[in-house]
Amino acid sequence: MSENESAMHGQVFDLVVLGLDPSSLAVAAQLVDQRPGLRVKILNENDSFEWRPANALSESRLQTTFMRDLTTTSNPRSSFTFLNYLHRKGRLVNFINVSKINPMVLEMRDYLSWVVEEIEKLGWIEHGKRILRVEPLHAPTAHGVEMFSIRYKDIHDGNQSTILTKKLVLVNGKAAELPAPFRSPALRHLVSDTSSHRGFDSSPIFATGHIAIVGCSQEAAEIYKELQSKQTHLQVTWFIQEQHLRPKEVTAFTQLSIDDPSPEMANYPPELRQQLSYDTSSASRISPALLDWLYESEYLRPLEDTSYADRQHGIKTSIQVVGAELDKRSTGDKVWLLLKDSNDGIVKRSEGTFDHIIAVPQAHSNITSQTTSGLVYLTEKGRLDVDRDYGINFARRSLQKDCGVWLLGSLPQMVSSTA
Repeated sequence: MSENESAMHGQVFDLVVLGLDPSSLAVAAQLVDQRPGLRVKILNENDSFEWRPANALSESRLQTTFMRDLTTTSNPRSSFTFLNYLHRKGRLVNFINVSKINPMVLEMRDYLSWVVEEIEKLGWIEHGKRILRVEPLHAPTAHGVEMFSIRYKDIHDGNQSTILTKKLVLVNGKAAELPAPFRSPALRHLVSDTSSHRGFDSSPIFATGHIAIVGCSQEAAEIYKELQSKQTHLQVTWFIQEQHLRPKEVTAFTQLSIDDPSPEMANYPPELRQQLSYDTSSASRISPALLDWLYESEYLRPLEDTSYADRQHGIKTSIQVVGAELDKRSTGDKVWLLLKDSNDGIVKRSEGTFDHIIAVPQAHSNITSQTTSGLVYLTEKGRLDVDRDYGINFARRSLQKDCGVWLLGSLPQMVSSTA
């Protein structure tokens, strides 16, 4: 492509990243350390950086050490380590005095936001940009794609722009939505998801009402613990489709197989090594320490409250919530749940109404067909899969040697075992 043709299509960058999450932030941080002179553009659809951790509560602690930050394992001398963040913020000594190697969710969120702010100073990040399409551009005199054209618009004023790059990174993040039974507009004021639970404590219903938690996850378990720990007349019922709660099965040995894999496992990206090392079938696994608390709490509660066994609240396993409807007698302030027994398949209405529902959201990929349709036809299998370095496996000679696309984030059904 000539300089005049490039100018017609848009500004050319060494690397364009579509999406902003910890995985793409780690890439950006390493590039700043190693090659700060690169022309990089990171397009984020949201107005600001948003991090959705596995723990919903800011006062919760992460289930991993602070050394698993964005850069320490690859470059301990990076300026973007968690320790350097603490040093720059004047909190390093105080953090050491706490004697905990796993930081609070609140602090990790602030660390990630600090990294974003540092990278924003280079002009690499643009917020509020929605991707419209990605189009491969073929060389007029040579075989294969030589560049990618990215068309996007500003979510506020609608202005559209186009930029070009030889190297493109797609962030396959997870967009969350409420489960199907709770998507009705009529229920909107009575339903929230586990990630937005913070700040509900001021509502009177979280002192004397009846709350239903629907779905199984670490977030749901932490919220159940928090609500059950309140010294109020609040009633909480947690509906779980599974027969019992299951622990997260991460050990030092399984983590080693991810960080330092065998030759066979090295053919897979880290996410797939994790799935092959132990069962991570869903986000429903709960930390062992929290599971112990839940069991002990359920065991002791009938001793503390003799009528507890006859009540409808507590942890209800093997129950799937398949529907929800407003209680017409309560002027729309309460909701009935339709419950399906996972053992016999019988569906019946809940024995009482609920004042509020906290549901575990369902995750789906935020990469649209508009983004990938121009790339799929370049693959041999007609779908996107990646190699162990996250590079998309395109058909031979479909791209020029200095051109490539990488896929970061959630990888189920998108990974090839080819090295």
